[in-house]
Amino acid sequence: MKTVMKLAMPTQGGDKKRLMARIPASELVGRWQDEYSIDVAPYFRDVETVNVLECKDSGIVHFEPRVIGDEALYHALERHDWYYVEDKWEHRLSLHSVRSGARVLEVGCGRGAFLVRAKELGACVAGIELNNASASAASERGIDIAQCDVKAAPKEWLRSFDLVAAFQVVEHVPEPLDFCESLFSLVKPGGALHVAVPNRESFLQYTDTLLDLPPHHASRWNTHALTYLGNKIGAREIRVVRGPLEPIHVDLFLEISRRRLGRLIMNRISVPMARAALNAGARHFISGHSLVGIYRR
Repeated sequence: MKTVMKLAMPTQGGDKKRLMARIPASELVGRWQDEYSIDVAPYFRDVETVNVLECKDSGIVHFEPRVIGDEALYHALERHDWYYVEDKWEHRLSLHSVRSGARVLEVGCGRGAFLVRAKELGACVAGIELNNASASAASERGIDIAQCDVKAAPKEWLRSFDLVAAFQVVEHVPEPLDFCESLFSLVKPGGALHVAVPNRESFLQYTDTLLDLPPHHASRWNTHALTYLGNKIGAREIRVVRGPLEPIHVDLFLEISRRRLGRLIMNRISVPMARAALNAGARHFISGHSLVGIYRR
């Protein structure tokens, strides 16, 4: 793996920052090796400690110094079937906004699952994807793909799309506010930007998953942070939608509940009953993995 540039002071919405934790870089390197058999040591060259900071103005949590993964990291993670899930709640939510003839752009479109479904609804679709393997897979599915930074998007794309979407992308980029301003510049008047991120107000707040740490994630988000983002980019309308607990996360939710509540409450009798209730529909009343910010121009 190549080492990527690490900058000292990311701008995440304000100068008032609260130190939440300090993580030794050696701990992160060891965990990535133990849990995923991925060597991330080159990313942390010359880094001894990663600080976890919260911007008091925006509510965005970020890491300093910024340690950002490259294509090699994502290629290694792609070996796991769960890393790219084609059917996502945020996809289904955004597809409700797609009309025949609409111009739809997804930034960080992966293998093109969302755009394929939007195209089936009659939309004119395009994608931006920097990962070579994913871009090739999307092209093979009939999606027009640009492999460029969003700031280098064709000039004719400015204010031209009815819907611009970025699903689980913003938390990976080093400058999320600047990135989203660039996304919003591609939305035409009356159109909308949809931004999906992991919801740190959900069960995720009780996890210590490596996927929510560098070099995979660069920031963490909640409802307040997404609202702040909408105001920052100058959206005319702002709406934040919480996703439900997805079936794929039911067992993780139950394991977290067992750790927090103890075995007297979460035992061999109550856990199967809870699992059955969640799978029967109760999961829709529990905040799940994702938040979507909807920003209209």
